[in-house]
This record gives sequence, C-alpha cells and structure tokens, in this order.
Amino acid sequence: MLDIRSVGDEVITDKAEVLMFYAARVQLVETVIKPALAQGVWVIGDRHDLSTQAYQGGRARH
Repeated sequence: MLDIRSVGDEVITDKAEVLMFYAARVQLVETVIKPALAQGVWVIGDRHDLSTQAYQGGRARH
C-alpha cells in the first residue's frame, strides 16, 4: 500500500490529506457513480462524506 503521508522529506499535512481523500471521492462520483446511475444501475456505497470526516477528523485529533 502506498504511504501518502510523506513525499520525499516533506510530510503531508492533515488538511492536505483530507483534501486528497475528497478528491478521490469526487473522482469516484464523476467517473463511476454518475455514469452507472445514468445507465439505470443502482449504486450502493458505504463510504463517503460523513465517513471521511469521521475517520480523518478523528485521526487528526490523536
């Protein structure tokens, strides 16, 4: 698994990491979910905005 918390000697900040997660969510919605819905396919997801906030926000406090 790729560790995105650092690039070379630079450490990724908590805010930057959250933004990368949101970018991944947007990519998923635009390239997978919306096209599937447009074709009449039902889409069920168990991870999105609230879970991202909970996991990332909770981890940043520790």
